[in-house]
Amino acid sequence: MTTPPDSIVTTAPHRPWAMLIPVLALIAAAVFLGRAWDARGIPITIHFEAGHGLTEGDSLRYRGIAVGHVDEVRLGLDLGGVDVRLTLNKTAGPLARAGSRFWIVRPRVGTGGLDGLDTIIGARYLVVEPGPSGAPDADHFVGLESPPILIPAGALELVLESEERGSVGRGAPITWRRLQVGRVLSVGLSSDARKVLVRIAIDPEYAPLVLTNTRFFETSGLDLDFGLDGLHLEMESLETLFTGGIAFATPEEAAGPAFTGQHFALAKAPEDEWLEWRPALAAGPSEAGLALSLPTPERAQLTFESGLFNRDHRRRAWVLWTSKGLLGPSDVVHAPQEAGDEARLEVSGTSFVAVESQTPAAAALLADLPAPTGSPTPWPATDTRRPVQAEDCLAIGDRALAPLALDATSLGDGPPPWKLDASLPIGESWHGAPVVSRADGKLIGILVVNDDGARLAALPSDFTQ
Repeated sequence: MTTPPDSIVTTAPHRPWAMLIPVLALIAAAVFLGRAWDARGIPITIHFEAGHGLTEGDSLRYRGIAVGHVDEVRLGLDLGGVDVRLTLNKTAGPLARAGSRFWIVRPRVGTGGLDGLDTIIGARYLVVEPGPSGAPDADHFVGLESPPILIPAGALELVLESEERGSVGRGAPITWRRLQVGRVLSVGLSSDARKVLVRIAIDPEYAPLVLTNTRFFETSGLDLDFGLDGLHLEMESLETLFTGGIAFATPEEAAGPAFTGQHFALAKAPEDEWLEWRPALAAGPSEAGLALSLPTPERAQLTFESGLFNRDHRRRAWVLWTSKGLLGPSDVVHAPQEAGDEARLEVSGTSFVAVESQTPAAAALLADLPAPTGSPTPWPATDTRRPVQAEDCLAIGDRALAPLALDATSLGDGPPPWKLDASLPIGESWHGAPVVSRADGKLIGILVVNDDGARLAALPSDFTQ
């Protein structure tokens, strides 16, 4: 009997790292899924009356860049419009909030102007205007059939009245000297159907151009004139050729600024004199925020007797109370040499004895004259300076009226005094008006108006001592 051989038992080598493979695979899968989850888009649905050629894959844009794409375009329930399903990029999530407005960009030539011309040969796309900050999230929206008209903050909204609509439509431009300064917001009937109401918005930097005596009139895009010297064709702009437009003109006579909601008549065409008006009005971005820091001048009157028969004389001007005294033109705050002992200066309801100036100058400061009770708050001397060269500025007279804008090009070279352009509408009513810089609101001088014309006089040396 043979003895069976001993059994040979082999043991597999120990590999502890092999157990980590499935664990690492699970971790990698979890990371991948997590990143995919974080990168997933945000689905939203927009309902439109019509699809206007929009297809799957078309983009959604905000500020000119793609922030999403169209997943599906399908008919709505009961064939009532079109539902567009989109996916917003993760980073564009704040666009999916209540109040956001969506519209399809396509070629349009109509009352809203020329729009979407890039889609004539390219694909359609959507554009979004986000809702108000802090609005709740939303995923269902109703799209606009035409682009919205965005109203800048601080715009001046007015209503124009007309007997009939004419050629003006929503989105038509509002122009001043053929420069666009606003838009037509809507056109519709009044509640009693007796007239057409055109609601417009003027951009905030151009709102000072509209005063209570401003005239509005329709403009056509085409002006055709045939005369002895041939045919003249003049086109204001391509947009007004299709949409019409509205222009306005403001007289040179001083008037108060227009207020939001004010009604104006809308003429079919301008009168000849309207096109000749050349008022000097403050407009432009540098005007923002300056209205709160304008000085408040007061009217002053100098009364004196002179001549063989002691005839009464009166001179009037604007004066300004400052922290250093009363500032005004020398020919009003000081008595002339020929005046008697009874020369009186009346300002702020108070009468003062006027004395003769010892140092004749265009602008004078009465440093020893206290401001009476009830007078405006004195202008601080720290808010004054002497300019070294011509700059854009404002002259302030009656605060109920618009300031007078003085462009640097209408002033002379070098330091003041500056002789003002004779074409500026500056009469004696502006004599003594304080002048502030449009750059920083500092008081830099006063207007002096006499038989020789108008000039901007520098502040007296008392302010720099």
